[in-house]
Amino acid sequence: MKKLILILCILQGVLLSLRAQGEQQNIAYTDNNVRFTVISDGTLRLEYAPDGKFVDDKSFIAVDRLYPQVDYKLKTRGAWIEITTSKMKMRYKKDSGRFTNNNLIIEAVKGAFPFTWKPGMQQKGNLKGTYRTLDGMDGDTQTQTWVSDTKKGDKLKLEDGLLATDGWSLIDDSRGLLFDNDPDWDWAKERPANEGQDWYFMAYGHDYKQALKDYTLFAGKMPLPPRYAFGYWWSRYWLYSDKEFRNLIDNFHTYQIPLDVLVVDMDWHYTEKGKGGWTGWTWNRDLFPNPQGFCQWKKERVPQARLSHGPHRRTLQRNPHSHNKAKEDNKSYQGKPANNIRFSSAPGGKGTESPEVQGGN
Repeated sequence: MKKLILILCILQGVLLSLRAQGEQQNIAYTDNNVRFTVISDGTLRLEYAPDGKFVDDKSFIAVDRLYPQVDYKLKTRGAWIEITTSKMKMRYKKDSGRFTNNNLIIEAVKGAFPFTWKPGMQQKGNLKGTYRTLDGMDGDTQTQTWVSDTKKGDKLKLEDGLLATDGWSLIDDSRGLLFDNDPDWDWAKERPANEGQDWYFMAYGHDYKQALKDYTLFAGKMPLPPRYAFGYWWSRYWLYSDKEFRNLIDNFHTYQIPLDVLVVDMDWHYTEKGKGGWTGWTWNRDLFPNPQGFCQWKKERVPQARLSHGPHRRTLQRNPHSHNKAKEDNKSYQGKPANNIRFSSAPGGKGTESPEVQGGN
């Protein structure tokens, strides 16, 4: 078994090495203020930097900066820069400054899905994406008054998504946060305040599957979630006790209702002011007098259980230096878990991270 694992690790290393050798930056053109990168035949990165300092660090959106080889043609004669792929042609007027509808145009080549795009154009057929929260929603209608950003009776308004029937999409990463390349743990940093532009233009026609593949070239590949994540999740923002949870789960089993993931919302920890509020790590002994016993029970009844939590979010907004504290905490959780609580990447109810239920202080 150990030999098999060793062989698999070696093969993985070889494959990663071969992949890296076949990838490159694919910078088609650069001068003092603009840089154009061909990510694929349907995706371009367009950068304008008035100070001439282009961004090579990873961002929240773009985590990959090396791409497969792409066939394209570059023309720099005359007053315009032209980059042509099998799907589109981009034209930018030399030394004309920021990207505007007067100096930049991208259009389909002959035989491709027809479109013409200039900065400022809006999509007409966006296929929509997600929404911040479904709290209080009954179908597509808001039924509550306490949910921020909405009023009772409001209809659900989905945000724009990645794809559109227009056949093109523009992603503006000009103000997006970057990573600081810390070898221990990458942390967020702000972009230089240079009024630069950092755009990703995607041309895909109605080949949405290819569009998603092109997106992963710069946004990174998405790992397949574990099988249980596609099952039935149960959570409710309610002041449940240890005993009530046990009764609840017993009813699931009694009525033979499948349950794959249980999410215990935030009241597993103290929420009173001074004890934690939205962020806390101390088990609420009023509701869970024996955390170890509860965790052992849940392990036997619902192997995949999570604790909802929202750590550090408001702290970081108040104090940018607190990211050092967050890094220290993260290292302790990734090593030998403090208080026998192991963190999992599975999503929780309201929190940004969710520790797996293992025990507590």
